[in-house]
Amino acid sequence: MALWESLVDITQSINELWMVRGDFNLVTSNEENLGGLPVTVADTVYFNHCISVCNLEDPGFKGSKFTWWNGRVDEACIFERLDKALWNKNLQNLFQEKIIKSFRFLNFWLEDETCLEVIRKNWITEVQGNLFIMFHHKPKKTKKALTQWSKERFGNIFQEIATLEDFIKVLEVQFERNPSRENRTKLFKAQAELNMQLRREEDFWKQKSGFEWLRMGRGTLNFSILLFFEKQFTKGQQCEDFSILEEILELIDSNQNEELISYPTM
Repeated sequence: MALWESLVDITQSINELWMVRGDFNLVTSNEENLGGLPVTVADTVYFNHCISVCNLEDPGFKGSKFTWWNGRVDEACIFERLDKALWNKNLQNLFQEKIIKSFRFLNFWLEDETCLEVIRKNWITEVQGNLFIMFHHKPKKTKKALTQWSKERFGNIFQEIATLEDFIKVLEVQFERNPSRENRTKLFKAQAELNMQLRREEDFWKQKSGFEWLRMGRGTLNFSILLFFEKQFTKGQQCEDFSILEEILELIDSNQNEELISYPTM
């Protein structure tokens, strides 16, 4: 309570640009929590009341929607978004200039029967003016409608992918500690879901892989491993030095490996 009262006092005493950020150790809704006990109104009421009274807003974020993991696996695993950055109206107005984002039509939209209806509804809208004005207005209106429709229908796709990647890392740790059939199934299921998200848009996969290579850097071990496999499965010069494979983390033991490489029986 002392923290919320302090923030309210700050709001009443200054009229400047300000931001508060850090680990609040609380969530604002059940959407910011995965695992453990359900989030109730009593858990969030004081925090949300403080945000409202202080006229603070969340400017949004990129990447995984969870910032904290309790380090446990199985049923005891909990993810939460505890770290936040909140700003007041004055600071928000300073960055009010709109950023024009490029529009990409995602192929998997066509798999949803309501997509064509959204396009049709916004394209047939009557526009007053010459042909040039009509041609400029229709795609612009349709693009805006599709963007909003996709957000409501599928959510933030790229954020979901980042969250899945973090979740898979935890499942890999869980499977490494206990390589049971159940843990293997959970890991494979999550990996399959991630692959499905990535297959939805081929261009996104290319951008994602390119971004990962740039982020890891050419001098890192991960990049060297990627380069090794790239040479193995492409024409041209082939790599004959297999020592790099010793650096890859082993996820199966010798008994499991024997089963994998054994000849199938009748």
